[in-house]
Amino acid sequence: MNRPDLIEDIYSSSYNTQRKLYDKFGTKEEGTWHRWVFEQILRIDKCKILEIGTGSARLWRRNAEHIPKQWKIHLTDNSFKWIQRARVNLSDIDQDCKFLLVDAQSIPAKGNTFDAVLAVHMLNRLKDINCGLAEIKRILVADGRLYAATIGLKQFKEAHELIRTIDPNSRWPKLTFSLENGNSVLSSYFENVSLLTYEENLRVTKVAPLLHYFSTRNRIGSNRMDELRVHIKREIDEKGYFLLTQSLGMFEAY
Repeated sequence: MNRPDLIEDIYSSSYNTQRKLYDKFGTKEEGTWHRWVFEQILRIDKCKILEIGTGSARLWRRNAEHIPKQWKIHLTDNSFKWIQRARVNLSDIDQDCKFLLVDAQSIPAKGNTFDAVLAVHMLNRLKDINCGLAEIKRILVADGRLYAATIGLKQFKEAHELIRTIDPNSRWPKLTFSLENGNSVLSSYFENVSLLTYEENLRVTKVAPLLHYFSTRNRIGSNRMDELRVHIKREIDEKGYFLLTQSLGMFEAY
């Protein structure tokens, strides 16, 4: 089973704070990321699709008007709370959707069942990524696709650099599945792997949201939080914003 701490981490204050940064300070229109992800999987004509870690189903909510009617969608999560929220969020959508409490490392489905599996920022959160990928490969039809979105090592590099300036011993969480190693990881299970990259940065114009993000990602003492506040404010005062570089993309594998 997935570790409970990882389950909660996905939809913790850190996750929600980061999402709010995307929505408020992204250089593109709000929701563009979800539309981009959806456009990549939209190329499949017939589709029985399973999503791992659907959360509140924001991807489907934001693309509700464009979901092909013939699609059969299985939305899964290993948190009952989020499955319930997803069900509520999509309650007014006329679509064949199933909501299932599922551990991605032990999927209760027969082999050769799904045309596509979608995993958005999920594979690097699995306790055993190889177990998860073996399950995904098992349930996909022969030419089925895995779409796995993740971040790269340069994601929010300015934040990493600032934290190290304040606390040289600080370490950002390591990624088991990233833009840099994703091809190698997936190639053990799929013959064809390609990377689709998403281009957008954040320009944060307020101190408080960014400071809150830092507090959810790192254990920083109050004195160092004050130092961070000074650095962030200076940057915004001088440039008009604090730049956060994004390194985002999605692998297609089959």
